[in-house]
Amino acid sequence: MTFKHYFQFIGLVIFAIVLYRIDINKSLEIALSANVFIIFLSLLLGIPAIILRNIRWQKLLKNEGVNIPFMESLFIYFYAVFWGAITPAKLGELVKILFLNKKHISWGKSAASVIFDRLFDMVTILLLGITGVLLFFKDINGITYVLTAMLGIIIIIILIFVLNKNILKKVLFKILKKLAKRQESITHSKIQDIAEKEIDDLFASFKKPTILIIQNLLITLVAWGFYFFQLYLLTVALNLKIDLLTAFLIAAIITSLNLIPISISGIGTRDISLIFLFSQIGLSSPEAISFSVLILFTFFVNSLFGWLCGFFIEKNPLKVRPSNVS
Repeated sequence: MTFKHYFQFIGLVIFAIVLYRIDINKSLEIALSANVFIIFLSLLLGIPAIILRNIRWQKLLKNEGVNIPFMESLFIYFYAVFWGAITPAKLGELVKILFLNKKHISWGKSAASVIFDRLFDMVTILLLGITGVLLFFKDINGITYVLTAMLGIIIIIILIFVLNKNILKKVLFKILKKLAKRQESITHSKIQDIAEKEIDDLFASFKKPTILIIQNLLITLVAWGFYFFQLYLLTVALNLKIDLLTAFLIAAIITSLNLIPISISGIGTRDISLIFLFSQIGLSSPEAISFSVLILFTFFVNSLFGWLCGFFIEKNPLKVRPSNVS
């Protein structure tokens, strides 16, 4: 394994250190005393959030001239959630590109819809995270500047990545190269030619109607609202004394920090962030960890459902049916 592979597991190391330094029994006691019915309601809120994101993706697909049945794309989206949960920065959600390509949709059109779909989530949560930091820390101090700078740097990196044609071409080339290992007929030069053409198609798709961008931004914000309220219900289930606005600010901060690719499902980064944020409002480390454990539990349930959707897709003949492409 190379250094970049080890880098992805820094979060696990942080999590191990956190567990070593806190009262684990107290955390488990708090978590096990949670209201099961409220947790169930919280889990249900994850469904409309994904449905809204699928509506957003449908709009992006139609903008590319691609028509896929709503329920079929919804199953694919839930399956992508599974892969996103087990990969750093949720990069596994790009698996949607593979499903679109299997349906005879070009890499350029597939990548354009999926990349834009992911960018709506990433950019909005980063902006919400910065807003959360500024509002949560009423007194502007060093940590506020540091966190805000970190989030700002991430946004700049994303923009550079998206706008740089050569970087995207190299990334797509690596993806195609890995996928082509199973197809001996595809040569190195052919992969290079495919990458050149598809990146040109991708950049041709970068211009989006203003109304589409506004609609999808609104959809994204409502979807995040469902997710934030989902986390707020978990604080209610644990009987934590956190008001709705504070819970939303904390949710925005920890979710944006999860984009840093040093952990899987936010393990480690979320825990240490919650301990710090909870300390600012008079809550203990065991309470922070119990809350983090419940968040991880919701990830696990959503991922399990996503895996089941993937199993259905693999067995269902809809998967190989070509979609209508204008």
